Amino acid sequence: MAYAARMTGILSLYLSIIYVAPLDPNVPPQFRPAAAWKLLIHLFTIPLVSLEPTPQLIEAVLSVCGSKLQSLYGAQWRKLWVCLREEGLVQGKAGFNPKETGWAKASVAKLGLLLDDWAAQGIKEAEGSRVDP
Repeated sequence: MAYAARMTGILSLYLSIIYVAPLDPNVPPQFRPAAAWKLLIHLFTIPLVSLEPTPQLIEAVLSVCGSKLQSLYGAQWRKLWVCLREEGLVQGKAGFNPKETGWAKASVAKLGLLLDDWAAQGIKEAEGSRVDP
């Protein structure tokens, strides 16, 4: 669990940089929103999707960069997270680690709660996401 928490913390810092980076061609590609999109897609591939920390990492991408990706990718972004919610979690097709105990189960539940909240109330900016002038 400590390993997953460290990975999630490091990833959250990186995603925060992506979130606040200006949409400017001078910004290196690894700090543009497309990098968060690509990272998320890679987390859905085999064998990464079956690793225990993956649901926690996916939840970090969604919660930190969700509103920015929604504003940039619109309908495509909505299709992705709705598919994750409906087919991946509700129908059990996500391919997450089959361990149904401990923090692995909790991270899948937390991801599900975030997606349920989005379905009911729409995507919100992450708390503390506004940069002070």
